[in-house]
Amino acid sequence: MDNYNKIAFYIVLIFPVALILGAPSVNFFLILSSIYFLYRKIKNKEKIFREKWEYIFLIFWIYLIIISFSSIDLFKSFKASFSQIRFLLFSLFLGFYLNLFSNYKKIFFLWKLILIFVCFDVIYQFFNGVNFFGFPAEHFTPGVSKFSHIARLGGVFNDELVVGSFLAKLSYPLIFYLAYTFQSGKLYMKISSLILIILLSVTIFITGERLSFLIILSAIFFASLFILDFKKIIILIVLLSSVGLIFYEQNRFLKTRVKETIQIILNIQNSSYGRIFQSSYDVWKKNKLTGSGLKNYHNECVKLEDNNKKNSIFPYCSPTHSHNILLQVMSETGLIGLIIFVVLYFYLLKYLLVKYSRIKHELNDDIKSIFVGCYVFILITLFPFITSGSFFTSWNASFFWLHIGLALSILNKENLYYKS
Repeated sequence: MDNYNKIAFYIVLIFPVALILGAPSVNFFLILSSIYFLYRKIKNKEKIFREKWEYIFLIFWIYLIIISFSSIDLFKSFKASFSQIRFLLFSLFLGFYLNLFSNYKKIFFLWKLILIFVCFDVIYQFFNGVNFFGFPAEHFTPGVSKFSHIARLGGVFNDELVVGSFLAKLSYPLIFYLAYTFQSGKLYMKISSLILIILLSVTIFITGERLSFLIILSAIFFASLFILDFKKIIILIVLLSSVGLIFYEQNRFLKTRVKETIQIILNIQNSSYGRIFQSSYDVWKKNKLTGSGLKNYHNECVKLEDNNKKNSIFPYCSPTHSHNILLQVMSETGLIGLIIFVVLYFYLLKYLLVKYSRIKHELNDDIKSIFVGCYVFILITLFPFITSGSFFTSWNASFFWLHIGLALSILNKENLYYKS
């Protein structure tokens, strides 16, 4: 294993730790990967970019930089726009230099240990109000609050309520791999895989993060559809429902959260999300072609008149982003940016699918399950009718580009025959 393979391996191996530590550590790995990738390509006089989807990304990147000069906060928009290139370079670095064929068991072993620790940390916080490190749940004051958990859980992320997102997004390809071992592995592997799937799902459920729970359910659904037989699906559904119901009955907040979700669905227009969606659309209408520029949605939103203020108690403007990827792209980059972005997305999906169809007969079933997990995650990320975090920030976007990098690594035939 040469130095670049080792660097790529260790970056992916400890990337979950970087995500827990926060955006600065994530950016360190993104930038380090970018520098190594560019240095290696330039040193060897190789083409940096090869595929159509990569060039479309470059067009989108240049476009973001250009429209930043017309933004209210030029510096913030330019900084966010220029730095987007690190995501592409990060994925390409993993695609070229990560040998997932030789190392996926080592990587997934450490990932599972980290995920299990985070799960138990969250469950401890669920019953005690604080986690292993003394971080309190939302609205919980040690020694004062009557209920050990009266709102959402942050776990190791403290007051940043993203632990469910961390678990759901990081474990997506792992769920497919676990489904494969549950279907075809030895008895102890089947049992351990089933337990881990249930542990991840129930932990995400009790965090109160609706989108994260939807993400993990989608992983289980598609993994069951592509991998499991009917008997295994029934076993999984029964156990998952039973354990989830036990936790649900233990906590009044979860019951309230479910009721709130139903109310949002029934009255989306006047819900907290509906209000932000409407404001994002109104920001786009103000500048339909080029939008507000990255990180400038709020600056433009606060200047608009709220015509529905009397009918809703929820804020019209989000302080950060649109909470929907397509609406965020539309409001911040305009119709031109949205078109380029959608074209990029479909070219990427097509590229991955076509290349996979050419080499899948050479892949083991476990590697196939990992690729399908990565591909489905990329596919559902832009599902238009769900909420989301900001697509252009380090922490949120890194999950998307990590899965692209893992998928590219599997499609790299040089890795297939490379012995570490």
